[in-house]
Amino acid sequence: MGTQYRSVIFTHSAQREIALQTIREIVAQGIYSDQIVTQVLPLDGNYWPAEAYHQNYFAQYPN
Repeated sequence: MGTQYRSVIFTHSAQREIALQTIREIVAQGIYSDQIVTQVLPLDGNYWPAEAYHQNYFAQYPN
């Protein structure tokens, strides 16, 4: 919930259109009942890895 935990795809070159097309396909197929809120943004110099406790989150918390 909220923008703090929203997913984002950082892209360069042709990746942006691929990501957007994939989102459009998922919406068209009706896979999710809620709106897809993943942002698609250009990769810039303001990226840094998350804190260690966020790494491999799904492997650490499979449920």
